[in-house]
Amino acid sequence: SMVSDEIVRYMKNHKIEKVVLCGSSMGGYAALDFAFKYPAMCSGLILMNTQAVADGNEAKEKRSENIRKILSSGTSDFIKGFLDSALAPHTQKHNPALVDLLSLDIQQQKPLALANGLL
Repeated sequence: SMVSDEIVRYMKNHKIEKVVLCGSSMGGYAALDFAFKYPAMCSGLILMNTQAVADGNEAKEKRSENIRKILSSGTSDFIKGFLDSALAPHTQKHNPALVDLLSLDIQQQKPLALANGLL
């Protein structure tokens, strides 16, 4: 993937020979891709909330739809839907400070950056 190639460019520019990569969620896909493409440059992986196989068509379509919404309408609708799926109802009800913190953090991202993060 392009992310793996960017990691290699960064490593070469900074004279880094090996890394331990950490990937969460979709970042896990990038970390796994890097480890398969560049095994000599990867001394370890830390994977969280990810899976070893690519998403199916339904998940890909949902991600594409979220990207379209973000780029056409901004982040508000995405944030609500994301938090509803990422946080358990109990957390949403009993930890409103966390919900607000995550919402604010996502709101501060540029729509293009957020959309690119979903690629």
